[in-house]
Amino acid sequence: MGSLISAKCTCGYETRMALGGGMRSHLTYCAFPCYCQDCKSMYEANLLSDDTSCSECGSQNILPYDDKSMRKIVLPRPVRRVVRYVQQTLWEKLLRREQEEIVSYVSTDINVFDRHSGSRLGRDLYLTNEGYLCPNCQNFTLKFYDVGCWD
Repeated sequence: MGSLISAKCTCGYETRMALGGGMRSHLTYCAFPCYCQDCKSMYEANLLSDDTSCSECGSQNILPYDDKSMRKIVLPRPVRRVVRYVQQTLWEKLLRREQEEIVSYVSTDINVFDRHSGSRLGRDLYLTNEGYLCPNCQNFTLKFYDVGCWD
């Protein structure tokens, strides 16, 4: 199942894309945002295809948005400890039994899109909600947001 994402920048640039592949096409189709270095545009390309040229100008001088140069270097974020408690019965509360803790660790780093395609592409694709290169203002202020799913 594919993901619908929205890319927004503080300069006002905004676009929506359908990424990944559907149930029938996931073996031959994997849409992913790419940046054309010649015409400075962002477009979605099928990374499983031999032809990933720019849809605007036809250039082969492109970078997918999972490239390290397309993303602002962000230090690893700390993991937050979340504690919940198992619900007690009235009898357990009257006996003043100690509540059992349920501890979980939540990363503050949020993946917006990921696809495990290591066998096909040699790497896993992912996008986060951190700063990427905006094709409009050329600053690292573009963020991706999850909008929904498609198939």
